[in-house]
Amino acid sequence: MGNTHSPLWGGNCLSFGVVPLSSQPSGKQTVRIGYSLAQFEGFPHSVILFPLGDTAAVMGYPSWNLFTIALDIIRYWFHIYLISPSNNDLFIIMTFARPLAFILIVIAVLAGCSAKKRNEPFGGGPERLYGKALSLFNRGKYQTAIEVFQDVKNYYPESTYASRAEIHIADSHFFLQEYEEAIVIYEEFRKLHPYDGDIPYILFQIGQAYFKQIKSPDRDQTPAQKALSNFRYLTENYPPSIFTEAAHEKITICRRSLAEHEFLVGRFYYKKGYYRGAVARFEEIVTNYQDTELVPGALFHLGNAFLNLSLDDKARAAFLEIIRQYPDSEYSSKARSILDSRWKDDDTTPVLGPLSQIDHDTHGSSRAFEPRHTETAASSLGWLLISSIVSIAGIE
Repeated sequence: MGNTHSPLWGGNCLSFGVVPLSSQPSGKQTVRIGYSLAQFEGFPHSVILFPLGDTAAVMGYPSWNLFTIALDIIRYWFHIYLISPSNNDLFIIMTFARPLAFILIVIAVLAGCSAKKRNEPFGGGPERLYGKALSLFNRGKYQTAIEVFQDVKNYYPESTYASRAEIHIADSHFFLQEYEEAIVIYEEFRKLHPYDGDIPYILFQIGQAYFKQIKSPDRDQTPAQKALSNFRYLTENYPPSIFTEAAHEKITICRRSLAEHEFLVGRFYYKKGYYRGAVARFEEIVTNYQDTELVPGALFHLGNAFLNLSLDDKARAAFLEIIRQYPDSEYSSKARSILDSRWKDDDTTPVLGPLSQIDHDTHGSSRAFEPRHTETAASSLGWLLISSIVSIAGIE
């Protein structure tokens, strides 16, 4: 068996040689990586063995180092193919080309895996790394926990811990009050894992992230609308659970906030003389927020707005509705007083009817008459001024 040492090309390999395949202990013509040739005199412990027709090329090493071996194979290939090709070397490289290409690919993959393992920020595999992140999370160290959970995703993307880490990253942002960041991650999880068992929790948390951003009724209510949408979807599409139960409670609060917003805007329009705009807002409460305590007040203001629009029948119907449906309301006596002063001798019973049909044939819907410049989202200072005006006016 021939044996040539590494000075041939200046690599780290201790020996290179060509041996008959029949000399292999296994006698098989297969590529073997890390095969021990200790029983062959003059060869070190770890080698790479390639079949070359009826023979095998052998590179021997004192220890197993994928990076060193890969570098030496490339050096050797360039040496015999580009620097000093002889007939024998040319024969070897021609026979050796396909196995070499295969081995280089295998070594590159193994080397990458080896590098990844060496660069892990915390030893012990995904379970231990996830445990470390969870410990940080439970102690309220959310920012650091985010970094370690991200390492779990990066180093073990195929493990079951990766998806759990993603949820906890979103949770950490939530507890840091970084609600927009949390929503993005929750939504991404929902998109990638639509049938995951934690989807009810994810939906609840998305709703919660919007819910936490709800401001006073005189401010933009987009967060309340989005929170309501997510809570409703959860309760309507998933079986009862602690999350659906809590969502029902949040739905009530969201609807109350939205109704208060409509009421506040309606009163502002009424004060300014935009009666059709006021009608549209109070109509919204009576029609879509019947489970709130704002309905009697909305009916009362709706009746007054009708009076100012000379829609007496509808005004009377609104006041009668208060007396029938809300006799114990503070607005009941006020409604009766107006009815007695205007329609004392009238025994007819007008019907309030579909509120959205007010003057529809002539003027279109009531909301069309809302002043456009007030429909845009006002600044915080602007809405605060509106709220103050309404409070001072004290429309009764």
